[in-house]
Amino acid sequence: MRPVLLAVLLAACSTPGAGPASQPTAVIEEDPTAAPAPTATAQADALTAEGAWVRAVPPGSKNSAVFLDLGNSGSTLVQVKRARSTAAGAVELHTHVDDGGVMKMRQVESLDVPGQGHLHLAPGGDHVMLIGLTADLHEGDEVAVTLVLADGSEKTVVAPVKTGPAMAPAHGHDDGHGHDDGHGHEHGDGHGG
Repeated sequence: MRPVLLAVLLAACSTPGAGPASQPTAVIEEDPTAAPAPTATAQADALTAEGAWVRAVPPGSKNSAVFLDLGNSGSTLVQVKRARSTAAGAVELHTHVDDGGVMKMRQVESLDVPGQGHLHLAPGGDHVMLIGLTADLHEGDEVAVTLVLADGSEKTVVAPVKTGPAMAPAHGHDDGHGHDDGHGHEHGDGHGG
């Protein structure tokens, strides 16, 4: 152990004529066996993303959706709070709810992946909505989507555009489009989410 002597000299700031007795000193000893201070692990380090894909939509469509499987290797909840992509003017987190026997899409505040758990984003369930596509999406194209987590860390996923499974009618909902999302914009252009 080697003591490190820190002397705080107040000569420049002290009253003229003040002697050495007014100069405080402190001794700090370094402990070479001390463990480094723990650092927080970013939620993005615990989050895995597999099987990502973006639904191919007809030319001129305004919206699409991203689907994937999220895994959490950590012991605490990971929350996806928002997402962004240059492929769309807006990106939102969505789910579907049964509203009186009719499935409706709703924006959610977060997509939650439990500690040591998974969250499956799939047509008819949770998904990432691409609103106001900036270009047509063709099968085989790739779309980068960045997931922003509750702690501010980020995970970017590159998802191929492909044709997904057809949406089956659900509870009197016969076309899989035009969901009432309750927040003022139309989602009906083939998002399949």
